[in-house]
Amino acid sequence: MQANKISYELTQPIITALGEIGERNGYSIRVEDEGKYGEGEIMPLPGWSTISVREAREELRNIEENSGIRLSNEVRAGLGMAQWHLKEALTNTPLWRLLGGATSTLK
Repeated sequence: MQANKISYELTQPIITALGEIGERNGYSIRVEDEGKYGEGEIMPLPGWSTISVREAREELRNIEENSGIRLSNEVRAGLGMAQWHLKEALTNTPLWRLLGGATSTLK
């Protein structure tokens, strides 16, 4: 697994009772198997997420060290995103079909 810090400015800030959020920070993650890869992201939102960006990085380090620590929802979601993306690549099957979808169009 690779994790890279990412940051971007929002085109319009998010205004909350806790203040204004004009930038998002987090991690892009990549998992690989059999020469294929899947990508996900972990982007804690200050004031809303249960963890901070720093805590997300600590959890990612713990994964690398196989510490067995329980992961936050934010980190589990990012890893799940990357794993589903990888499964798409390994099976050459679109995600909607992997999840049990029967058609590529909505009715």
